Amino acid sequence: MNAVQFFPLLLSGCLAVTTGFAGSVVQFNVPGYGQFQLELFDREKPVAVGNFLHAITNGLYSNHFFHRCDPAGALHGGSYWVTNRFVGSPALSAIVGAPALTNDPPGSPVTSNFFGTLSAVCTNAVGGQWPFEWCLNLGDGPAPGSGAVFGRLLSGASVLQQFRLFSVTNTTTNLLRSSPPTIPVDDLPVSFDKLPFRRTNTVFSNLVFADIQLLGAGVRLDVQPGTNGQRVIRWNSFSNRPNVLEFTSALPATNWQPALTTIGMGTEIQFVDTNTAAMRHYRVRVDF
Repeated sequence: MNAVQFFPLLLSGCLAVTTGFAGSVVQFNVPGYGQFQLELFDREKPVAVGNFLHAITNGLYSNHFFHRCDPAGALHGGSYWVTNRFVGSPALSAIVGAPALTNDPPGSPVTSNFFGTLSAVCTNAVGGQWPFEWCLNLGDGPAPGSGAVFGRLLSGASVLQQFRLFSVTNTTTNLLRSSPPTIPVDDLPVSFDKLPFRRTNTVFSNLVFADIQLLGAGVRLDVQPGTNGQRVIRWNSFSNRPNVLEFTSALPATNWQPALTTIGMGTEIQFVDTNTAAMRHYRVRVDF
């Protein structure tokens, strides 16, 4: 199922500028399992989100893999990648250059962890903490060792739920190595705990890779009064995606109606609503 992100804005009358916000959307591409999308809390957790997006847009998660999976806890990533993944002799390497995912001041719209939330500063396998490591919650409560929540699942829950099926006793697929041998990472010995593999043959190609991409940056939606009772609606669009401006005259809405449909270019879109109804509520819908 495609992800649909809504950017809501409630407008009562047209006497003042009104503004709505929604976070950036990233997509995890997990070969053999599928794709899932997350919304990030750009406004509430700007440092963690900004640093996470820096790592994505600068290619630091290329050939990255999940290095720990606790089916009742969390799925860990952000620390390691495979060099020479498709050619030559593959080897494990630590991700370097990723900025720290520091805990911003309180203010996340999600005050506690639940299934599908993205958290910073996770306790790693040996009890320490990696400042650039993150985890996705697989449980229905706080994930052990998780820090501030800076994102949440938007679509693709069935893909993420597959990691609840990993086990040390599986005989064909979705295997966890509970006590794998020490593996050299950049010539340093690293002992992995609950390292997930797609199949029981524990080779590099069976690691669970996760390539992460930015689908669209956070959106700001403004509505302000125009001339003769008209309204001017502006928002920074999602690139290469259908951006649909919708409206309704009452809430809760049962029939959002399209006002404009256009392919976003990443630039600001402006639409003038010539209808002078006393009240209209607007939202932007983006299909992924």
